[in-house]
Amino acid sequence: MSQSQCAVHPEREATGVCERCGVFGCAECLALVGVQRLCSACRARGTVGLPSLTGRAKLAMPFVWATSVLGLVVSLLSFGLAPEGSEQSEDLPQVLALGCSGLLYLVVFIVAVVLFCRWFHLLVRHAQAKGTPLETTPAGAVGAFFIPFVNLARPYAIARQIASTEEGTSAVGTWQALWLGANIVTNVGSRFEGKAGNAGEFIGLFGSILFLAAAWACGKVVSELTRSTELSG
Repeated sequence: MSQSQCAVHPEREATGVCERCGVFGCAECLALVGVQRLCSACRARGTVGLPSLTGRAKLAMPFVWATSVLGLVVSLLSFGLAPEGSEQSEDLPQVLALGCSGLLYLVVFIVAVVLFCRWFHLLVRHAQAKGTPLETTPAGAVGAFFIPFVNLARPYAIARQIASTEEGTSAVGTWQALWLGANIVTNVGSRFEGKAGNAGEFIGLFGSILFLAAAWACGKVVSELTRSTELSG
């Protein structure tokens, strides 16, 4: 019985068939997309109906930047406040400014999370449609951001798998390091609040600066992964 040949590479023996169109393909031509093994033509057709990553990236990043800037503003406004329960009236304008900034920060942060997760969800859909081997679903990839301890590594591992350039992989590593560092420093600062003078406030301010740097690194990741994913489409 003769062995079937790959439709794209006739010199190679086929390792299977595309589960969508039935064409024979070799190991290079067939790739797993979700639960289906598809040829390159079907994978390319699978990205046609997907929304643009660029549009979602442009919508998400201004809110990511705004969140980090507002966090820095809140840290700066926290300096010099009287201890909780104090009746120093001269602190009232600063307290009001701090409260308004904190409320605005919360609103912008929620919007930033939603928009960034929409971009990340679509990024995984694009990657899977092109045959990138990911052991997760788009919803599972987004959900990893909200699981304690898992969110320290899993989302970044997924982003590295999707990154098709050295610049993209490097950007993901920088983003992860700055984000983890900012969280650690901020948590340490919160433990020193009200103790050792203004040590907690200074540490918290440094954490806010690290969050600003993490937002810059996040922007590099979004830009690089968006560009490389859409160029390969």
